[in-house]
Order: sequence, then C-alpha cells, then structure tokens
Amino acid sequence: MKIKGLLKLLSAFIISIAWNNSAQAGSINSGLGPLEIRPQFIVSQPFLAMTPENSSTLKGGESKLSVGIEIANTFVNTQGPTEQITKKEVARGLTKEDFYDKNGDAGKGYSLYLDAETKRKNLKYNYGISDSLEFKLEIPFLSFDGGFMDSSIESVHSLIGISNFKQGGAYRALSERNKYDYYVVKDGEFVYASNQIIYNVRGEPSMGLKWNLSEGGNVMPAVTLKLSYKFANSDRSGEQKLVRSGGVDWGHYLILSKGFDKWIVYFGDGKTRIG
Repeated sequence: MKIKGLLKLLSAFIISIAWNNSAQAGSINSGLGPLEIRPQFIVSQPFLAMTPENSSTLKGGESKLSVGIEIANTFVNTQGPTEQITKKEVARGLTKEDFYDKNGDAGKGYSLYLDAETKRKNLKYNYGISDSLEFKLEIPFLSFDGGFMDSSIESVHSLIGISNFKQGGAYRALSERNKYDYYVVKDGEFVYASNQIIYNVRGEPSMGLKWNLSEGGNVMPAVTLKLSYKFANSDRSGEQKLVRSGGVDWGHYLILSKGFDKWIVYFGDGKTRIG
C-alpha cells in the first residue's frame, strides 16, 4: 500500500553556506559544497529525496566511488495528548484499536507511533561524462533499530526547559528509551506495523545526471541542474516493504552558488514526484 497522502516530497528549499576550500574549488563559485544529506524521516526512507550538492561536476573521464552513512532519531506519538499509547501498551503490543479516539472511532487520516533510529548507508559511484556533465548511481542499505540517542535527546530537552511529557518533547517520557516500534495507521487500518529490527536491507537504487550550465563569474553565480530517477522494485515482501516503495520516483533540483571572498553561498530549489 502506498501512502501518497502522507508523503508528498514536492519541494525542497536549501540555503547553506560552506567554507571555500581552494584546493577543492573548481571555480570562484564552487567549493566543497553543502552536506549532501536527505530528509531522514523514517516513513520517507523508501522514496527518492533531492539533496543539496556542490554546483561543480567531475571532469570528463574522472570517476569517484564513495560510501556514506546518515543516522537519525525519530519519535512521533500522535496519541500522546490522550496518553492512549504509553509504555504499557507498547509492551503489550500495539493494535489498530490503540489508535482509535476515546469514543472508539477509527476516524480519517493518519495516526503514527514511530520510535526508531535509522541508519542509511549509501554506496555512490560518480563518473564525469564530460567536463560539465556527471552521472551518478546510488544504492542505499538501511537499518532500523532502537539506537542510542534517546537519553541524550531527552537530557537536552530538560536542559532547555522542554518537558518530555508534553508536546514540545514529543511525549517521549511516555515510552521506553532505545526501543524500536514502527506503526502507521490510515483510516483505522495498519499501513506499517513492525517492531522487528532490520539491518542493512538493500533499498531501491537511483541514478542521476548533474549538468553544470555555467561556472558563473565575479557577478553571476554558478548554475547547475540535477535530475534524479529512482527505480522500482516490486519485491516488497517482509522487511523489504519498509525500505522499498515499489514505485518509480523522479525529481529535479536547480543549484546556484556564489563565492564571496572566503565564503560560498549555495541556493537550491527542487521537486520530487512520487510514483
């Protein structure tokens, strides 16, 4: 089952500032670039997401193989205000009735109980087709578990005066720390219901083209267009349902970068279409 109503990754707006490393700079308007980190919300992991990136490209004939990891902590309890889902209910095992309202009605729309730490490992291969056109192939491997960051996050909340029993602290205190639970309910029926940890499950690969339209100059910024396409894998049995959407996604992203002395300002705007 797809959850287009919940996930419409239609737009991204990125402004970031990076230190200009002259050894890496392709021009006065490109440097190391911003961190290439996608949105880490656990429900969005099976889908394509456009990311900020350097405006420069590899030279023709050059290639690069890289491995990266992104770690994020997610906690959402939509039933927190009514305390319908607490440590007791989670220990017993959640049912769809736990997401009904106080009158026992399923209601419309989505309800969530997400308590997870995600680890996304990306294997990337980049190749310079020409001096201004670059090809990229990316294969993700995903792990969902209880993690280790809950205690630190709750401590920071307490330090700055945010109660972990209230909405500002996401009602974290109602749940055990470092546990893994992934429940999404739509119109009273489960979309996802899992508390089984997964490790290094291969997601759907994606490929992309990055075209440096202009390196800019003293006045004009560098301009680069990025196109991405995620392949569909119909095998969504078992744990693979959590990391594969089974649909084709595509997106585009326009990158502008302008150098100012030792600083470079990056601006990006893009759109992703969920298949």
